Amino acid sequence: MQHKLKCQLNRFFRCIRFATTFLLIFFTIIDSSGQYMFNIDASGFQTYEGRHVTLLVREVLLDGYHLDTLIGKVAKGAFHFNGEMKNPAASARLDIEGERKNFTFIVDSGAMKIEFDPNIFPKELYPIYSKTNNLHREIRDIMSSILSSKDPAANQLDRNFYLRELDLIMRNPDNFYSAFVLAELSQKLNSVKTHELITAWELLSSDIKATETGKYLQRKVANRDKTAVGQTLPEFQFTDESGQVFTRENLLKKPYLIVLGASWCGPCKKLIPTIKATQKKYADWGLQVLYINFDNDEGKWKKMIQDYSMQAFANVYDTAKPNFSAMAFAFEIAAIPVVLAVDNYGIIQYNSIREYDYEIKRIDSYLDVMFY
Repeated sequence: MQHKLKCQLNRFFRCIRFATTFLLIFFTIIDSSGQYMFNIDASGFQTYEGRHVTLLVREVLLDGYHLDTLIGKVAKGAFHFNGEMKNPAASARLDIEGERKNFTFIVDSGAMKIEFDPNIFPKELYPIYSKTNNLHREIRDIMSSILSSKDPAANQLDRNFYLRELDLIMRNPDNFYSAFVLAELSQKLNSVKTHELITAWELLSSDIKATETGKYLQRKVANRDKTAVGQTLPEFQFTDESGQVFTRENLLKKPYLIVLGASWCGPCKKLIPTIKATQKKYADWGLQVLYINFDNDEGKWKKMIQDYSMQAFANVYDTAKPNFSAMAFAFEIAAIPVVLAVDNYGIIQYNSIREYDYEIKRIDSYLDVMFY
């Protein structure tokens, strides 16, 4: 009887110790505000003694991409980073002062160790074996094999590569890195079809769908075809040069070219003469231009209007760059410039990105159909 009681007590205390350890680990990873904590200990960097190291942590949040920068210094061959994330993992890049090479990996919540190995740097510093890093490595190796192909036609990341990524995602639905890659693929409007995106999204685990990246993907899937040809122009609200609000209602019963660009975007500026020529060619049909500038510097926006003589356009301004703009999200912008042709009824008749017509060389054929 006494022996039996002793065994039961031993089991009880083992359970208590296990539960305590689990809770300590849990609360180390997730703090009370719902943030995920990470700790990175790096060693073996004696070659870079005294140099600064920079960790760039890139997350996909509900409202777009977020970049956090952490700076440290190598001391006695080691350095340490700790921080917070809103997801259980994030893409990361490590830069070393004076070193042209860098190292990309996935930073997981909790504790991570990195050890420098000059024999495999910069491909890897130290083989990080985690679910997310294993998948990251597999995708990276596929990319490398394509880019190093002897066939010039295969020396690009074409649709076949994206399909292979989709296949890996669907075979790893409970891996958070799958959601991160799917967020990247959701911006490949011409390479990944909407139904393929939806299929991969539906396979993701409920836990991953509940993350910030998962919620971003849910919105992305819902918005994906909002600016496809045949769709009604999404509602929007911007500020014009005089500080007045400009909305979709301002466009009703008028044909418009809607140009989405920015003052810092070289290709956007290069496109302006073509936009002007197109407006002039179809002036008799009342074609007007709405230029939406996605920038976080109002002064640069107004200077661009003057420098490029854009006074004939209706110029409006968003206070954020595309990756951080709610309006850009509504327009499903993956890259700029984008040109939309919208008819009198507010129906999109042309989308330069969807038509692979990045320099709008074929826009006249669409406008001819629209007006004749």
